[in-house]
Amino acid sequence: MDCNEFSFEALFKNDEFQIYESNELVSAFKELNRVLESYIKDSEVRLLIERAALDCSSIAQESSFKQGFCFAVKSIKFLMKI
Repeated sequence: MDCNEFSFEALFKNDEFQIYESNELVSAFKELNRVLESYIKDSEVRLLIERAALDCSSIAQESSFKQGFCFAVKSIKFLMKI
């Protein structure tokens, strides 16, 4: 990654960067899997729903990280003006 240009994609693909997963997120996915196994007997349908949920979760995690990162940068810039 070029130090002069910032790329979220490069950051997310970097092996040294690990996305934080809260206990609540892990618990929610366990509950989702429990519900899917209880109510959806077709394993293919269950797998499609699990993948869709994981995709949504990943996008939400990346978006929240980007929002937090941008807020932190803007806060630092603001504090440097003072």
